[in-house]
Amino acid sequence: MDMNDLTKTQRFWIAHVLQFEQGYHGTVKEYALEHGLGVKNWYYWRGWCRVRGILQDSSCESRPLFQQLAIKDNSVAKPETSTALTSEKSTISNLQS
Repeated sequence: MDMNDLTKTQRFWIAHVLQFEQGYHGTVKEYALEHGLGVKNWYYWRGWCRVRGILQDSSCESRPLFQQLAIKDNSVAKPETSTALTSEKSTISNLQS
């Protein structure tokens, strides 16, 4: 993305998002208060930067999307039949006849 094609507002927010992500040691709320920014606006612009590839989504890089599972025991327990369910079926059958 060419910085010359961006508006003044876009450049302003890109600078703040990058400054925070590159080493600020506090919360978003603290950063926003220090710089006179709205927290909701900051989150909007962080998302805006991610969608356009200006900022990488580090949370996706550090966590896999899927977890590999392994079955250790091949035996499968059969579920117990509930007596309440059996009696409900009997009652329904009796009402229908």
